[in-house]
Amino acid sequence: MNTALTKTTNTSAALAPITMSSLELVDFINTSRQPGEAQLTHDNLLKKVAIVLGTDAVKFNGIYRDSMNRPKPCYHFPKREACLMAMSYSYELQAKVYDKMTALEAQAAKPVPVAMTQMQMMLAVVKGVVDLEQKQIATTALLEVASARLDRLEAIPAGIPALDNLPAGAAGISQLRKSIKRAFGMTDEVVDFIVRNYSGRPIPFATVRNPHPEAVEATYLVWYSKEVRSAALAFIAECSRQTATLFAHPEYLNRRFKMTAPVKPTPATGKREALQRYMTP
Repeated sequence: MNTALTKTTNTSAALAPITMSSLELVDFINTSRQPGEAQLTHDNLLKKVAIVLGTDAVKFNGIYRDSMNRPKPCYHFPKREACLMAMSYSYELQAKVYDKMTALEAQAAKPVPVAMTQMQMMLAVVKGVVDLEQKQIATTALLEVASARLDRLEAIPAGIPALDNLPAGAAGISQLRKSIKRAFGMTDEVVDFIVRNYSGRPIPFATVRNPHPEAVEATYLVWYSKEVRSAALAFIAECSRQTATLFAHPEYLNRRFKMTAPVKPTPATGKREALQRYMTP
């Protein structure tokens, strides 16, 4: 049985028109025939091409080599001409050829995988790394925003009044972090411990409704700044210097931390005087 693959007219399968060779059309017709029916030969099909297509037949001339490597004439039919040739035998065969050509067109429209060069592979890897880093940066930014919002959503103790405006002398945790850090060089983590977990922590004064439009109905706790400062001084008095720059506190999980507070005075008479230096804003 003679065979010939469907070919395209250029190297881009996605853009080239699909054709069916006369050899393939003969095989397709014979496969579609019932057992006992006469088999169509390629020579008989070639004789019919000029009758069906007329002078246009020469536009689709082609050459193939037979089993003995001899050049032989053939045709390469586009979809329309392949359907016309099939219709000359039967309408049913025309429908089958149309479906076949349509399926080939759909297959050719799919992207063809192309082997990447080493440089292209390297560029693809770099692009993947850059995209991943950008996603990580975006995720980190979202986490920071969420953390900042959670800082304002403190657990509200029972009996704490809710106010519309921040009272004089009071501050939220964000402002307290800044002022305590400015005074004693403490990190936000240490300030949070003093305000929330330290045994001598100050009692929240009230909750204040957040005025920002993006935080409708959200409230945050406020403390009197003077009481927080006093709690910080008491915390400092209980600290011990571990190194030239690090301190420790027995309630702070034995972790060391930095601050610019003085060495804890040992004489009881000197403690008040040393701490008094930090009572003045």
